[in-house]
Parts: sequence; structure tokens; C-alpha cells
Amino acid sequence: MKQEQKDQRLMTKESLMDAVGSVKEEMLSEVEKLRNDTTVKSRRSWRKWALPLAACALLLIGSLTTYAVLNSGGMLETGKDKPTDQTNSTYKFSVSEDIRIPMKEIHGDVVKLTAEMEERFHQQDGLSSTYAGWQRVPFDTEEEALTFIGYGKMNFPHLSSTPKQVYVEALGNLAYALEVERIADESGISRDEAAYVVDKDSEEMQKVKLVSIRLYAEYQTESTVNYISTAILTTEYSFENSGIIGIAWNGVDFTSHMQIENGREFYVMNAEGFAGEWLGKQVFWQENNVIYYLHVRYKIQDEKQADEVMLEWMNAF
Repeated sequence: MKQEQKDQRLMTKESLMDAVGSVKEEMLSEVEKLRNDTTVKSRRSWRKWALPLAACALLLIGSLTTYAVLNSGGMLETGKDKPTDQTNSTYKFSVSEDIRIPMKEIHGDVVKLTAEMEERFHQQDGLSSTYAGWQRVPFDTEEEALTFIGYGKMNFPHLSSTPKQVYVEALGNLAYALEVERIADESGISRDEAAYVVDKDSEEMQKVKLVSIRLYAEYQTESTVNYISTAILTTEYSFENSGIIGIAWNGVDFTSHMQIENGREFYVMNAEGFAGEWLGKQVFWQENNVIYYLHVRYKIQDEKQADEVMLEWMNAF
């Protein structure tokens, strides 16, 4: 798969050189079912607390641009859950460098969420279905959400449509748990042995550190086209470099390729085989330590509109 994508990139570059509001309730329930049929996981920190994330897939056909191409900043791989498993499909978007962001570069009020997280951790009785270190904050506009995060290098795409919903999700963990995990990872000793090394009862170890921050903008149309634009920040307190892992069940198939738009090499992916004849498209891009991706859900009669949404998103950077 990697060789095929490299060959695709080479062919695309050679070609470039040569060519110097309302949604019906039943529709929303269909989309919600589609989300439930598919699970997305973002590296270890998100797998650890099993937070549900919507997953679907994307494809876009567009024209080549005639200016210099930026580095794609990542690699997309698709396959099957197991070599012998022809039912469950997987994808992984990974980056080739450490893009974790120092907390000193995040200046918004999102950092204040840790105080409430700490309180929830200390009050947790073990029966709650919501992880104490997870919070969602709604906003009226993308601009308000960007200010709340306060990372100056985030270039969130501004689209012509007005989002129906904008929110920021933050994930944090107690410092002692982060330290124990790091000790176990770096030294190779077991978690039980590492636990004795860290004074988990100290005041400093009881503080919460943000692991990741996500900005979402959800859009709905009068047709079957619905889409979500997402930006992901991974902080210095994450155990691993950022990435996105997804799996789709019940016979969904993924295909992917690389496409040049707006001077950038985007990874694009499409999926088919969802219940209710739903189709999915997804685009991945990484820049300035931020991972961006777009999910589009639609039915075949609205594929042209779905392609237009994807093209607008790529050209919004």
C-alpha cells in the first residue's frame, strides 16, 4: 500500500509538471446509526478511555493546481482488521515526526478546564460512564472556539456554510498516572513496580494535565450531505505522537489515494458498504503540529454536492 501511494504521488507530480437549514429527522437518525456502526480511535490516549468518535470515509475528485506542493506531513494506510478478516476494514493516518505541542504555546481558557477535571477525578465513584478527564464546551462560532483554545498556528478552515454546532473537546489525566505510564514505558518495568516509584498522593501528582484538544464544526444540509470538520492538538503530556486509527464493521470497504489541491498533498479516502446505502468520504491533512480532517456522509444522488464540500474544505487552508 505504501509503495502504491508513493507511485501515485510520483505520477501526480509528473502530471503537474506536464500541465504547468433543515434536515429531516429520519435522515438524522440514519446518520446517527452510521456513526454508531463505525469507531474511530486516536492513538493510545483515546483508546485507553474508549471515547466514542464518529468515523466514516471520504473521496474527492478535483483539478490539479499549478504551484509548489507542500509536504503532506503524514501517511494514510488502509487494510483489514486481520489478514484473514474480510469483514472489518481499518485505516491509520500517522505523522512522521513528533508534533506534540508544549503547553506554553496554548494560551486560551481551555487550560482552565483542568480544575474541573481534578474535582471530578476526586469525586469519581467508579460508576460514572463518563471519563472524569473528558470535557466538551459548545460555542456559537469557530472564532470563539479558536480563541478558547489559544493556539496561534491553528488554521481552521472557514467554509461558506454556517455550522449547526461548534464545540471543543479536551482530554486530561492525573499527573501521577502520566508519570507511572512514562516510567513503565521508558524503563520496561511493570506497572505495579512503577506505581511504587511515584508518590501519587502528593499535591503535584494530583493535578490534571491536558493530553489532547479537539475542535469540531458540524454542518447539516437540506440534502443527504452532512459533514464534520475537525482539528486535533496533541500536547507534550501525550505518551505517543499524534495519529488517527479507525475501524469500520459489517463489510465496509475503504479505498484511498493522494490528491493535490491548494498547493498541498491531501490524503483522501472513501468508504462504501454502510447500512442504508450511506456513503462516506474523508480527507486528512497535517500542518503546524495540527491534524485536520473532514468527514462527509451522503447518499449517491448527492455525490456532486459532497465533492464540492470537500473541494471547498481543501482550498480553505
